[in-house]
Amino acid sequence: MLKPNKIVDISFLILFGISALITIYQGISNTFLLTINNYLAFLLYAIMVGLKFYSPIKGKYGVLILLGLSLVDIINFSAVVINAKIYHLDSGWSVNGLGFNIIAFILLIVYYFFNTDFVLYILRSLFVGSDKELADKKEKLVNFYYNKFREENNENFDSIFKNIETYPDEAQVALKKIKIEREV
Repeated sequence: MLKPNKIVDISFLILFGISALITIYQGISNTFLLTINNYLAFLLYAIMVGLKFYSPIKGKYGVLILLGLSLVDIINFSAVVINAKIYHLDSGWSVNGLGFNIIAFILLIVYYFFNTDFVLYILRSLFVGSDKELADKKEKLVNFYYNKFREENNENFDSIFKNIETYPDEAQVALKKIKIEREV
């Protein structure tokens, strides 16, 4: 399991905290109307800081979650909104719509620069699956091909084995296993 750089994570949490404090001050001094997105950002920030120090194993994803939600403007730590709006919600509530937050994007690039392996690990886990899930999937496929080819008679099996390169890797493993079993 890869770990993010702790100094970078804490630095980003401090940066988010300073931005949140400035935004809170501007909201209290009535120079800025806080939105639900700001309040949600403050709440999530408190939860992530608590997780980071109470349970580092769970808290290691905190900065990425905050950056990801900031990227699409679901949460906003800043009184200044610099983004490209995708969707704006017109309601009686003070809510920012979905958008693309340019500052969060730049911070995400900086975070990626310092934690490349961790970010790639997270993305691979989300879209491809964990190493254990991949190993289980491969084992199931090998067992599937093993059961499929085991029933073949020797003549058919030999013709299949001659064309082993045309089959997927899992099938090749199963064919080699069956070949060894039949030779013994």
